[in-house]
Parts: sequence; structure tokens; C-alpha cells
Amino acid sequence: NKGGDYHLQSIYGRYNPLTGTWVNDNRHSPCVDAGNPGDNYDREPLPNGRRINMGAYGNTSQASKGIGYLVYHVDGVNGNDLNGGLSRDDSLRTIQAGVEKAVNGDTVLVWPSIYKEGVEILHKSITVQSAGDAAIVQNPDGNAFTIVGAVDASNLRQSTLKNFVVRDSNFGFLINHCSPVLSQLTVVSNTIGIVAYGDTSPDISNSIFYMNE
Repeated sequence: NKGGDYHLQSIYGRYNPLTGTWVNDNRHSPCVDAGNPGDNYDREPLPNGRRINMGAYGNTSQASKGIGYLVYHVDGVNGNDLNGGLSRDDSLRTIQAGVEKAVNGDTVLVWPSIYKEGVEILHKSITVQSAGDAAIVQNPDGNAFTIVGAVDASNLRQSTLKNFVVRDSNFGFLINHCSPVLSQLTVVSNTIGIVAYGDTSPDISNSIFYMNE
């Protein structure tokens, strides 16, 4: 608090109401990204630590900036792949568009819809998961998910896929040279549910595979 200013100090950016600009402090408040983890933080500017700030400006456009990975939103009903994807109101339309924007550590959050596409995750360590009810991914002409790791076996990439229905595809999952985490999946009515090549050991939990030939 400086003269009635309750904006938290931040080395990544603090809003200065006197000048209407963002400034960088030499100190970083422990209250940044320290609020209730169950509270919304979607109004806070980027970068943020995917957690609401404590204090008067938590989850507002004037919240002090933190550091954290990005979340890209995908909405197969209302999205557009020309959007930025960093909020649901500015969501992308296809999962692949979100995957291409994401870098290691980022999350692609997929809102409920039927996604008729093949998703390729190549040499990345990201999280791709449904928001709420499981989204449906199907690709009758190919693989629903193709996940390929690093070339060097000593530097395997690990991605996480969570909470999807994968159906009516050639391969539900084709995994090559990586060990992704696969959780809360229903893999049904594909030619083959999952196939793995190379130095591969997927971590599969809480998932159902049935009626795959």
C-alpha cells in the first residue's frame, strides 16, 4: 500500500493508477497468485500463475502479474481458429489449433463438443484435457490422437491427455517414442484402441477401452 494504492507489487508488472500504465517493481508480493485455488482468475492479465491474486484487485483487469504457463481454450461450437485462444470468449475451434499454439507446460482446455479431427502432439510436453463433460474426438479417416516424443530416448517428452471420449477412428491413440499420461478416457469403437511404437510406456489410469477391433 503506497498512498492508498492497493495494487500488489510485482516484478512482472503492476498497474499504476496514477499513470494508467504497467510498471515493474524490484520486489514481488507473496500475495500474487496466492488466493483461493478454487476461485476464478480468468480476468487477470497475462502472464499469471493460473491462480487468483489475494487483495482488492484479484481477478480484475488490474491484477498484478505473476508468472505461469498459458491456457488455450478450444470451443468446437463458438470458437474460431483465427482467435488467440487465451479465454473462452476468444476460443479456438479445433484442438489441433490449440496444440500448435501451446509450448511445453501449457494447457489446451477443450470445451464439450464433437471434434471431427485428428490431433497430432509432436515433440511437446503439454496437457490436453476437457473442461467439464468429456469432449468427443473422432477421425474416421485416420487417428484420433497421434503423440510423438523426442528423437533422443534420453530426452523423452511427456504429455497428459485427460477426460475425452475417443471413438470411430482408425487408431484411437498412436504413440511413438514417448510416455504420455492418459487418464479418464473412454476409447470405444475404433479399429484399434491404442498402438505404441519405440521406447514407449504410457501411464494409463481410470480409462475404459471397449468394442475396439
